[in-house]
Amino acid sequence: MTVVRKILFFFILLAFYGTNSIGQNYIVNGHIKELPENSKVYLARAFDRQIDSTIVRNGQFSFKGSINQPVEAAIFVDDLTNFSNKQKRCIFWLEDTLIKMDAIASDLPNARVTQTRTNKDYIQYKNILKDKEFEKYNDTIKMHRVLSYIEQYPASYKSVVELYLYRQMLPFTKVKTLYATFSTQIKTSHFGELLAEFLAAHKDGLKPGDKIPPQFLSFLNEHRKNGALKNPSTRYMLIDFWGSWCAPCIFEQKVLKPVYASFKDKGFEIFGVALDSREKMEEAIKTSNIDWYNVSIGDGYDHPLLYAMGVWAVPQNYLIDENGVIIAINLMERDNKSLSRKLEAIFAN
Repeated sequence: MTVVRKILFFFILLAFYGTNSIGQNYIVNGHIKELPENSKVYLARAFDRQIDSTIVRNGQFSFKGSINQPVEAAIFVDDLTNFSNKQKRCIFWLEDTLIKMDAIASDLPNARVTQTRTNKDYIQYKNILKDKEFEKYNDTIKMHRVLSYIEQYPASYKSVVELYLYRQMLPFTKVKTLYATFSTQIKTSHFGELLAEFLAAHKDGLKPGDKIPPQFLSFLNEHRKNGALKNPSTRYMLIDFWGSWCAPCIFEQKVLKPVYASFKDKGFEIFGVALDSREKMEEAIKTSNIDWYNVSIGDGYDHPLLYAMGVWAVPQNYLIDENGVIIAINLMERDNKSLSRKLEAIFAN
């Protein structure tokens, strides 16, 4: 049971129950070389976490089943543990049609699969991501490549799956904008409905001219009172939400260091809020060698202060004045020195 749970971890993120769609039938007929007679072949479906198996006879295997809409799946052989090895599985999409597969047991990732519409979309996804090189990329490059695919293929089921998985790593407004480009068919898919629930449950967040919520202001003032902030009489403050696991956050901290050095004596302060345990936060601070004040509020996004501030993804920041009024949101220094240019204009007046 433990092995099965580990293998299905990938599909836990993809699972969703409850639909009123009419069932569709699929058939997968495969021919596989270099596999001994009576070997097992497995089919794992993303929709219901179901794993089917069959026996290879004369190099042939077949699966039949019912789905409510196209769903991502994987074929692998011999043993359940082989699913965890990318070199021993073939990812493809099940659809309401006959799907043929020609494979070599030692080279399953390159199996030839019938080019149905959804499988064609998936091939484009792999091409854009440059699948063989993908693991070498840092998180920022990976995310930009995924976004490029979503923007180019809004009618793809893979697009809505990826947007759902990246929903808390992107600005809320970006998720909302991309979701709006999806067709009705995609919006009513499993992940389309999950995204709709996510969008409905979260607000657009604060906007320039708003005052930061009282609960966060109280939180901020507590740290001012105990002298933790380096400059309690700050005129302008950047509230920076980040996580040690977030590569764009760590890079932003790197480019923020010269900005902080240039403006801290003029009345500028940074207040970092880490979505991390204290230990992880302190380790990241030490590695990045930053000297502005940071506070840990625990792992993840489930925190009332984050709800109040409308923070559903990191990095995210708010530039506020001494009265707690928001001047700007998400001024990222890595984006054409947005923050430093804004501060230069402010302090010039």
